[in-house]
Amino acid sequence: SDTKGKAENRLLEIASEARQKWQLNNIAICHRIGKLKVGDINLVIAVAAAHRQEGFAACQCVIDQFKQTIPTQKRETYQDGSIWVEGK
Repeated sequence: SDTKGKAENRLLEIASEARQKWQLNNIAICHRIGKLKVGDINLVIAVAAAHRQEGFAACQCVIDQFKQTIPTQKRETYQDGSIWVEGK
């Protein structure tokens, strides 16, 4: 969908910005979509940096940027039906 494409493009931008700001050797961001159970991991950020301080700072910034700029929705399913909820 168009929203999925925009989210993927924004993730690439976030990764590129982090790579430049902290001079990362590499960065990978994986955002799971689809049916997930409560407690499932839906976002993984992995970085390779010369120094751990930069790596930790980059991860913190990436998660903050993700939460601020990537539109997310989730459908909560209950025994008596389901509702759509905007992500936070």
